[in-house]
Amino acid sequence: MKRLKSTSIIVLLSLLLAFCVLVILLLVLQSKTWVYKCANGGVPRDGSGPVPLSLPTVLQRMPHLLAKPDALVPRRLIGKGRTGVSVVIGIPTVRRSSAHSYLEETLDSLLRIEDSKLETDVLVIVMAADITNLSAVDAFINDLRQAYAPTIEKGTLEIIAPSPEFYPDLHHIHSALDDSLEHQKWRTKQVLDYAYLMTYAQSKGSNYVQLEDDVVAVPKYLSTIKRFAQTKRNRFIFVQLSGAGFIGKLFRTVDLLPFVEFLLLFYETKPVDWLLTSYVSLHVCPENSAVSACRQAKQRAAPQISPPLFHHIGMHSSFQGKTHDLPQEISSGNVILFIPHKNNPPAQTVWTTMKVYPQHDLEYAYNGSNYFWTGHSQVNDTITVEFRDPTVVTQYLFKSGNAQHPGDRLSDAVVEVATPAGRNQTYTWREVGRCYRGIARGTLTTGAALLAIRIRILSGSEFGIVIKEIWIRTADVKVS
Repeated sequence: MKRLKSTSIIVLLSLLLAFCVLVILLLVLQSKTWVYKCANGGVPRDGSGPVPLSLPTVLQRMPHLLAKPDALVPRRLIGKGRTGVSVVIGIPTVRRSSAHSYLEETLDSLLRIEDSKLETDVLVIVMAADITNLSAVDAFINDLRQAYAPTIEKGTLEIIAPSPEFYPDLHHIHSALDDSLEHQKWRTKQVLDYAYLMTYAQSKGSNYVQLEDDVVAVPKYLSTIKRFAQTKRNRFIFVQLSGAGFIGKLFRTVDLLPFVEFLLLFYETKPVDWLLTSYVSLHVCPENSAVSACRQAKQRAAPQISPPLFHHIGMHSSFQGKTHDLPQEISSGNVILFIPHKNNPPAQTVWTTMKVYPQHDLEYAYNGSNYFWTGHSQVNDTITVEFRDPTVVTQYLFKSGNAQHPGDRLSDAVVEVATPAGRNQTYTWREVGRCYRGIARGTLTTGAALLAIRIRILSGSEFGIVIKEIWIRTADVKVS
């Protein structure tokens, strides 16, 4: 009898335990259902229980992106996908007239890297930021791709173009500044350009440098940046590699996304360099701090490298009608104005049909002692190099414009070579290439001996022409 009673108690306890487990499972299931509904914007059917918080995001400042996920995908992307570099350099650019375009000078100075090992540890990203005339943007990108094909193939240069749908309606800006609508649109879009480019670049490397499309770098700039980034132990928000504005600002890439969020929250309110100042103040200046203490804190948070690594050369802003004075450092000789090559094949004569400025003869450019500089050009004007002996040319390079005269560039021109024809050795000219973005570059594979090579102008210009680099590689000469 006692044994039966004991067994009954065990059964009852087992049933009670099973019932408790079942109740707990039902409660957990109900809780999960409630969480799921809340996470998807719903509430419990009976309206009971707390309503979950909806945390704010930057998308609330740009709600048009919620319905356009493809707006965050670049419309154009040209490059090799290089990642893991020490330094990423971002350059937003917009189309300017050929006389006021400085991008080639910027790129040439950045890509003139002193060490091949350093070249594999840097990535330069050009963002073609125009969003109106897309066919013109694509033509610009294609020309840039042609002009810098070897650098793109190495993986050192990438070109991107954002989708126009990334940008909100710039005609309805809530600005607190008393500037014109056109200026509001320009500065607001510039903030968004920077935010887009930083977001794209932040996963590419360890450090990020924000530049503009009208600056030049000093020699050995890259090794200086790497050395500073490796030895700087104290905390900084950014490092000033140049002067005022937003030229040459160095960030750690891990710090970029918080700054991008700040830009997207306040993109309508101020120019991008003012927003950077506000961002630093919020981080290092308590509300009641003294002016002197705040100034010192800002200097620690944004140290400045001296002398500067980048110089501003743009006299004409990307905002229509705005101009700047030519910086003193350009006229005082602190930047490279020509690129010498001492191993060009011997020339019988070098000459041009155009009027040349004193001390800037074509011979100086060919021998690597100065740049060539001429006045306005006319149709069929030529720049000619006649070789002393018939020469097998394998590669050629002519680069025009320089930091002092960025608008004096080749535009509509072709490269032609001459081979002997008949017993009288008269020249027969044959076109072998064209000029893209002020650069004429090509490879010759026929193995034929040439008597001469020249550039022929197809469309005249009121502007001059500067040739800062001439390099002729022959079958018997190694790469310098």
